[in-house]
Amino acid sequence: MLTLSGTLERVQIQNILYRQQVFEGKRFAAYGRIAGVGVLEDPYYNGSWQIPFSSSASSPSIGTMVVLRGTVKGGTFSDCTLEIAP
Repeated sequence: MLTLSGTLERVQIQNILYRQQVFEGKRFAAYGRIAGVGVLEDPYYNGSWQIPFSSSASSPSIGTMVVLRGTVKGGTFSDCTLEIAP
């Protein structure tokens, strides 16, 4: 999802949330902004989308732009590595 436009990324997030069985176990990379502990949101627009994630790394401050890589499990991003975006 790193190469998708903001609109296409939003559509893909909605697909992951509402068609969980299709995406179960798939690997992903997503660009977004930290909305809270364990929550990624649209990097540009407030309220566009949010998705929960789990990571063993400590969560950066709210508003930090990050790249998450991991696996989709149960409509969430699981076992993520977290990289602060430049």
